[in-house]
Amino acid sequence: GVMGYTSDHFEHAPFRNKQVRTIGNGGMAEAICRTAGDSFTAIDCGKPSDIFVTHLRWPLEEGGLGIDFDNTVFVGDSMDTDIVLANKTGMKSLLVLSGLTTMDEWRLRSKDGGPSAPTWVIDSFASVHEEPGVISKIMSKLHHIS
Repeated sequence: GVMGYTSDHFEHAPFRNKQVRTIGNGGMAEAICRTAGDSFTAIDCGKPSDIFVTHLRWPLEEGGLGIDFDNTVFVGDSMDTDIVLANKTGMKSLLVLSGLTTMDEWRLRSKDGGPSAPTWVIDSFASVHEEPGVISKIMSKLHHIS
């Protein structure tokens, strides 16, 4: 099998003053498997795959993380992975706009709701002190994953 990992700094890269998304682990694994031949299949175990969700939900005693989705807020910067995962599992979500997703993209894609619409949005964690109402709601529901 092929095991791959893509760190956060490969998610997007600057090119001519624009952020350009680069290939992630799933795309790389698929390319390797297709090159190797028909007998190889990539297995998606990243966000928001069912394998990832199962691992989050499984009890600690069984090797999972034991996350209670009803009492968890998923924090992330990607509408396509982080927020879709939160919505898929019924978790509340906080989209942080200081990473991958821009304010314009969020506004455009959140108009009609859908699987990538977050519960809350914040510009960055640096502005937390400016939005105490939002943060107090979120903090009362946070579940720490270590």
